[in-house]
Amino acid sequence: MTYSSDAFVSKSTLKNRIEYEGEDFYDINPESGFDDLLAQLEKESRDAMNNYKGSASRSVTFNIETDRVDEYRAPGSRTIPLVYPIQDGSSDGTTYEGVKEVEIKRRPGQEWSTLGSDAWDYTKHHLILERYAFPLVERLRRNVRLLNRRIDQPNWSDLSTKVRVTYDRGYLSIPDLVKSIQINIINRMLGELRQGQNIEALKPEEMGEIIEGQKALVDKEKDDLDNITSAKAPIVSV
Repeated sequence: MTYSSDAFVSKSTLKNRIEYEGEDFYDINPESGFDDLLAQLEKESRDAMNNYKGSASRSVTFNIETDRVDEYRAPGSRTIPLVYPIQDGSSDGTTYEGVKEVEIKRRPGQEWSTLGSDAWDYTKHHLILERYAFPLVERLRRNVRLLNRRIDQPNWSDLSTKVRVTYDRGYLSIPDLVKSIQINIINRMLGELRQGQNIEALKPEEMGEIIEGQKALVDKEKDDLDNITSAKAPIVSV
């Protein structure tokens, strides 16, 4: 099994920080067998971490994502939480553009229309509707609810039913805490596989059951991942 280019931790770093060696699991070709096993466990643990920060239908990676597209119900506020961190920095000669396009659907069944960049802004966490996105007369005509609050502060739901956002996000460099959590998960998997198991005799489905039982994040790891994103809840699209 090939070690993934999306891995949070390099193979050399992983082998230096885990508590086991190939000879603990394999009698024949231990180095090769162990490399394949680590590649599998790296993927399984990375998927577990990504799925925790995502949803049942779509995972959220800590790696860079370009041109991610998320669709939201227009909220009754000026801000929409996007998948942290929105990325507009540079790395290895590549420059990322943050929020690239914002589209709105004014009513169900209508086509998407592009919202000009002067009508919105963004932070590492949020898409923000600017106060003066639309002329005053148009806003008052569009939604009389604006009369009940400051008319210079429209919400997303005042001008649309849905919002679609295209943006770049993710970490230029995976945080050390994320790497440490992944290594802890892999050590748990290896420890369970090592407990009286003849790994070379295990069927694929048997190994899968053992790995599945050990890759769940413990509460401390969940708290640490939440703190990395400054959000005490999984990050999902609405």
